[in-house]
Amino acid sequence: MSGLVGRQIGPYTITEEIGRGGMAVVYKAHQASMGRDVAIKVLPAHFLQDPTFLERFTREARAVARLQNPRILPVYDAGEHEGLPYIVMAYLPGGTLAGRIARGPLPLEEVVRLTAQIAEGLDYAHRRGIVHRDIKPSNVLLDEEGNAYLTDFGIAKVAETTASLTGSGVVGTPAYMAPEMAEPGGVSVLVDVYALGVTLFQMLTGRLPFEADTPMGLLMAHVTKPVPDVHPLRPDLPPAVQGVLERALAKRPAERYQTAGELARALQAALRGEAVPAPSEGETVPLAVPAEREEGSTIYAPTMEPAEWPRYPTSAPAAPPRRTPLWVWVGAAVALLALLVGGGLLARGVAATPAPTPTATSTPRPTPTTTATPAPTPTATSTPRPTPTTTAAPSPTPPPDLFAGPVPEGAFMRLGKGEIKEIAISPDGSLLAVASGTGLYLYRMDTLEEVWRSPTQRALDNVAFSPDGRALASGSLDGTVILWDVSNLP
Repeated sequence: MSGLVGRQIGPYTITEEIGRGGMAVVYKAHQASMGRDVAIKVLPAHFLQDPTFLERFTREARAVARLQNPRILPVYDAGEHEGLPYIVMAYLPGGTLAGRIARGPLPLEEVVRLTAQIAEGLDYAHRRGIVHRDIKPSNVLLDEEGNAYLTDFGIAKVAETTASLTGSGVVGTPAYMAPEMAEPGGVSVLVDVYALGVTLFQMLTGRLPFEADTPMGLLMAHVTKPVPDVHPLRPDLPPAVQGVLERALAKRPAERYQTAGELARALQAALRGEAVPAPSEGETVPLAVPAEREEGSTIYAPTMEPAEWPRYPTSAPAAPPRRTPLWVWVGAAVALLALLVGGGLLARGVAATPAPTPTATSTPRPTPTTTATPAPTPTATSTPRPTPTTTAAPSPTPPPDLFAGPVPEGAFMRLGKGEIKEIAISPDGSLLAVASGTGLYLYRMDTLEEVWRSPTQRALDNVAFSPDGRALASGSLDGTVILWDVSNLP
């Protein structure tokens, strides 16, 4: 795509490259027939490997083109040119909000104005049943006056569907993804509210609320870590702003602001020193789908019941848990390895060769005399080993799985089913997680009793507990990562 400058795409002449991201390249172009400059976003050709992509891409572009709101960037055209899908939008010379944040934290007046403008565009789209799914500063464009315009509606949805079909993974930006986006059916308008909360934290501080070295670590941070205190980074903020951020970034969707406008109004009240209005309880923007909506456009699913989501804390605990010394964990790991590997091999050997049953005549006992003659020392030849007979219990044939033994009554204990890929121990040492070829299994460490298994039969490759032990992440061979709530096990 780097050679498009100077070329013609339909009525548009490409003049320069103005942006590049992980999913597309943006060019400035001139439309001579209208005497105006436009922005053309060109997607990689590999998306067309999915034969349905272009149809869905065009459908989404049409749906977004019908959104007539001052805070949403107008869409003019969409299509495909020599194997490259593209979408044509209005050109704004002010750059992106990401570029503005890169220069440092924003003044409070600018933060309030931009948050309100972004919220206006989001609520307008949500009322028409469209979820953005990838709100972030680089998808907020600025005009010459510094006003905000939302762009890229629907592209994340179309790209994610294609990625699922091609096995290339989930599309999105982990630094802005709400915890529920890792679960099937977790997308609602509240993922955009959460992403706006992350963007607000960035505008105030110039940095992200959660950071990690890997995308997986970043996703886990959104699920498990409390919202950091904003005041060390921005001492001039009123204390109530922290509460606004914690509500916007609540782990459970039902505990967040239920519209982007609620978040914007709460921020304004907090900065004025007024009472922050309480968010509505469990309500979302009404779904008002236009009659002309085409089949398959980005319509959000109803919000899941609050009870279906983990009750993770939104602020730091009052007192940190007592830390276990390192030597205890090292010892436990060695013991577990011996139990799962060495013990399993020992159990197999015992089962294969039954132990001899001593009888009264198998080894004559020497008769003691009056002299101080020491008892004879048995040798390898003095006590012949009895030969097992056909009446001995047959040894079980161990399947090619992980075993732990010995266990009561000499039975084998199977952990997981199929090939074992990885195991993990909960931070408190009470649970053992096994990722196998047929799913995820949880056992109690003290009894090895199975207490839970994943409802889906999916081949897994990785498993890890969150630092607080309340969540479990599993990674499958098709590139899917699922977060499980294990905080309420019986």
